[in-house]
Amino acid sequence: LLPPETRRVFGLAGKSPTFLKNIVANPLYQAVCDKMLTSENKSWLGQNLETSISRPQLNNTVVLSISPGARAQELHRDDMIHHNPLTAITADQYKIGRDTGIGWFVAGKKTTKANGATRFIPGSHLWDQMEPPNEDLAFFAELNPGDGFMMLSSCFHGGSANTTADQERLVYSCFMTKGYLRQVSSFSDRKKTSTWRPHSRKSASTTMLICRNSLGTRSATRFGAGWTWMI
Repeated sequence: LLPPETRRVFGLAGKSPTFLKNIVANPLYQAVCDKMLTSENKSWLGQNLETSISRPQLNNTVVLSISPGARAQELHRDDMIHHNPLTAITADQYKIGRDTGIGWFVAGKKTTKANGATRFIPGSHLWDQMEPPNEDLAFFAELNPGDGFMMLSSCFHGGSANTTADQERLVYSCFMTKGYLRQVSSFSDRKKTSTWRPHSRKSASTTMLICRNSLGTRSATRFGAGWTWMI
């Protein structure tokens, strides 16, 4: 999916408090994710009708460095990892809950069409899943350092070719997804077969999320009330 000229660093939530604070915890991004990705469900427990609320979780974090000579990515939808079936609808038929994730891209350096800016197709989140992408409909998310680009996971997009001689495209990125879906995992040691499973414990003021892997180790992070996070 990515050209060989791409360098990547994953797992930034556990490596960089600065990344977590300034990229993932951006207030606008989190507000959009909370509105678009929170799910509510009602079920009976005996004679009591209970309401369950699933808030968004952090799906992945990555820094991307794309060097000159890198080819363009094929246009794709990131919600394909969650097997999200889509039917064609109009904009006024869109309902919150259709999308499984929201991406966030922040430029570390000036991002241009020439050095590989992300191209995307506006409105493609309304298409049927069997409709292929059309490059003629793509726009380029050209960004100055510090600018951010937010995108629904059902939107066709892809990194573009870096046709410059000496410009690096540097992007900080993360995705949030629905809280009941499986997260993307990256492993520093391929010999380990860790499967991360979230366990939540709620109190009046905080939510603690504990990740336990198959080797029995745990890591936990505490955030403010109403925040549901994974690392």
